[in-house]
Amino acid sequence: MVHRRTLALDADLIDKLKEIAKKRGTTLSNYLRSLLREAIDLEDRGYYAPKALRERKYEYLLMNLGFTYVPKELVNLNRSDDSTLEGISERLGSVLRELGINVVEIIDILSSSCSNVITDSKRIVILTLPNSHDYLIAKLIAGIAKSAGLSVKEEGALVSIEIPEEELSRRLSEFRRGRSRSYQK
Repeated sequence: MVHRRTLALDADLIDKLKEIAKKRGTTLSNYLRSLLREAIDLEDRGYYAPKALRERKYEYLLMNLGFTYVPKELVNLNRSDDSTLEGISERLGSVLRELGINVVEIIDILSSSCSNVITDSKRIVILTLPNSHDYLIAKLIAGIAKSAGLSVKEEGALVSIEIPEEELSRRLSEFRRGRSRSYQK
């Protein structure tokens, strides 16, 4: 049920938000609903939402400079120590599941730091060189995916992760909601 409320915002801010929503293929209302839901989720977890957005902006800049997130144990890991890597990834996957976090979205974020990633509607494929940074990240991602119950194929330096049908349906539904509301204008 939609309850209408008046919210006072500067005209230039409204214009910029309308421009962003249009570029994203949705309405201003839908864009703001999505933005506010995510902010509330962060606040419910005890995190200050504006700070999270600011930190994400810096993360994005750092990623473009070649930085990436890795668990602390991975930094000093002997590259041939696959059992430690499996333990780290299983623990991380378990925590993500326990917190109810969408593992596929986390895998999307982590895989963005790898050089050779191919994503289509049904799978994420990572191709690496053995003993490279990308190899460790790909193995970490594979372990997270396995611990979340996703179908994973590993062949040497290639990791392929099937995206579950329910995740595909969720993404399609989200896309359709955004599109249909933008056409109701």
